[in-house]
Amino acid sequence: MKPIIGILAIIAFSAALAVAGNQGSVVFSGLPLFIICASVGFMLHWLAFIPAFAYQTEHYFDLIGSASYIGTVILTVAWDGYSRPYYLSNDRGVGRSPW
Repeated sequence: MKPIIGILAIIAFSAALAVAGNQGSVVFSGLPLFIICASVGFMLHWLAFIPAFAYQTEHYFDLIGSASYIGTVILTVAWDGYSRPYYLSNDRGVGRSPW
């Protein structure tokens, strides 16, 4: 039971960190780009855990870590500038930036 609570706590903390970090992020397809990049990186590492655990090696994490970093940089550069910044709160409430 303790490992499940730890995993849920890590997921909750990571989600809160991603939401906090998206302040001023550009919006792509209705979602802040920071959230998209954080979600992709998080999911890739969870998927890499499956073969890493099965083969009892950390080589998969090294490979996925490098690939997710490069992929995140490419996604950010490719999608940056397509939309206006997104803020959780502004003078008109939750939503897009007033400028």
